[in-house]
Amino acid sequence: MPRETDQDLRQGTHNMSDIDVPYEVNKELVLSVAHISVHDGGLLRRGLGLLTVLPYAYGWRILLFNWDLDAEREQHHRELRSAGYSASLVGLMELARSLECKWLVLDQDASKHEELKQFEW
Repeated sequence: MPRETDQDLRQGTHNMSDIDVPYEVNKELVLSVAHISVHDGGLLRRGLGLLTVLPYAYGWRILLFNWDLDAEREQHHRELRSAGYSASLVGLMELARSLECKWLVLDQDASKHEELKQFEW
């Protein structure tokens, strides 16, 4: 089967299942801000330097580090907890990592999930 060209991709004349995409594609877990506390929201707004946080009009995008060693991950968790971040937020980050996501997106319009802890805003 002939490989589709970038021109085919730009024109939309392609079948995505038949092409070898030479681009990096990142996964993200999108959850409602209702799954973090108002306190966590305040910390994310201030940006304490322990997390790479990209604020936007409806929430935050948090870059997730993939620690190779459990000890490094545990140390990062301790630092986050010492800075005041909740166990709930750290748990959401771990959930996203377990799903092989690069980003955790907390959005005010995203779906709420009954199995996850929820907070009043």
